[in-house]
Amino acid sequence: MAGKGSIEKRGANTWRLIASCGMKGDQQIKKTKTVTVKVSCEQKSCKNCTRIARCQARREAEKLLAEFVLEIEKGLFLESSKLTFSNFVDRWIKDYAESNLAPKTLSSYQDMLRKFILPAFGHLKLEQIKPAHLIEFYANLQEDGIRLDGKQGGLSEKTISYTHRIISSVLQDAVQWQVIASNPASRVKPPKVTKKQTACYDEEQTAALMEAIENEGLKYKVIILLAVFTGLRRGELMGLEWQDIDFNKGTLLVRQASQYLPDKGTFTKAPKNESSVRLMALPASIMTLLKQYKVNQAEERLKVGDLWRGTGVLSNFTELLDSVTSKDVSAAQLLKILRSQDGIIEKWEDNLQAIAVRINNEEIIQELCKFGEKAAPEIAALNTLSDMQLKEFISLWKSKKSSGGRLFVTWDGQPMHPDTISKWFPKFLKRHELPPLPFHGLRHTAATMLINQGLPAKSISGRMGHADIGTTYNIYGHYLKSADKEAADRLEKVYQNMKGNVN
Repeated sequence: MAGKGSIEKRGANTWRLIASCGMKGDQQIKKTKTVTVKVSCEQKSCKNCTRIARCQARREAEKLLAEFVLEIEKGLFLESSKLTFSNFVDRWIKDYAESNLAPKTLSSYQDMLRKFILPAFGHLKLEQIKPAHLIEFYANLQEDGIRLDGKQGGLSEKTISYTHRIISSVLQDAVQWQVIASNPASRVKPPKVTKKQTACYDEEQTAALMEAIENEGLKYKVIILLAVFTGLRRGELMGLEWQDIDFNKGTLLVRQASQYLPDKGTFTKAPKNESSVRLMALPASIMTLLKQYKVNQAEERLKVGDLWRGTGVLSNFTELLDSVTSKDVSAAQLLKILRSQDGIIEKWEDNLQAIAVRINNEEIIQELCKFGEKAAPEIAALNTLSDMQLKEFISLWKSKKSSGGRLFVTWDGQPMHPDTISKWFPKFLKRHELPPLPFHGLRHTAATMLINQGLPAKSISGRMGHADIGTTYNIYGHYLKSADKEAADRLEKVYQNMKGNVN
């Protein structure tokens, strides 16, 4: 436990905080920390200073000392002299990343840290990391043999830049938490990323795409046309629910996105940024197609009968279960464990009866009974919940039930895997002998179509859900310049015609 502490003046704005932490034998244990205060004091020492009682710099240092002692008492102090980069990353993930980063971003960060960053300098003390370490590391990432997929060459400029962004983010938080004085990554420039023109179709290619999609199933036809005429991101498309479509007003509301992670399954998250939540008007022909698709989905549901999970208690099951349980074991991992257990199928009735005793909700019990042994792992998973968690699960399910279900689902009504469309699209293009294009290229195609129609950049930015108009210019600057040049050429023709008429 930390006891009293003291402060020592080190510079005009810097002070050393010293906390006494008991005795080890006959030796006193002390922990120190150097801090920077906002108020300057030019006195070299506080000794014999006549203004010591009124010194605002000293008062600020004393306040930081009190906080420092409290940190030690609560076990929150991170001692930089002993802390390795790997130790800090563990703490950073737990205290910051897990609660502040989107699940897929967190997974991507952890993947890069595990594969490349920590093996390189995870063992280094945090305060020992210098710009030279990072420069050497980025050079190594460009060398042949560094790739884990066995391909020749080093990592791409884009991947190395992404790695730098991760390291810089972690170290900047170390600065904010006053573990280190400065961020060494801020003094290093990663390899410059060569900016590539966004992949998209021109008007002729888009017309060929429209013609080809007429010969495909209705679900895929709707996905492709919505992507082209709205510019929605893949996750936003997969996250659409029928409650988001207003057939009377001809609008579509973007309010969530669907993503997938191996240890989490398919889950729903908020859109990329605040601007991504947006209401969009749709062309009349697209609204007509959506009405037809909704009727078609209802017909498919009748064919499936009792096996339809659309808005039932088993729809979005892993997502709902994750919302009410701890993060130690995900719902997807729990179901995998339960499926491997002997006798889990035979025990489904016993587990369901145990749930029925604990909750007063005949609707849920009847639906689970309807699925029977096909839902044995899910029933067993529900039976692992506490009474409070079970009530919470039911409350979340009720709120989901009113959504009308997802637009894009599997044969039994569960949310469609986000990767399904990305895998289907290249095969579709090849089948119809269309130029290769990633599915995300349809979003860029939508933006360039709007640019070619003369829509202002601000309106395009809003429709695409960009955080600010600068993002729009950064991605589509080339196309905006081309459209502006075409507009100037057209004005020149108008001017020449007017001039000819005058003459």
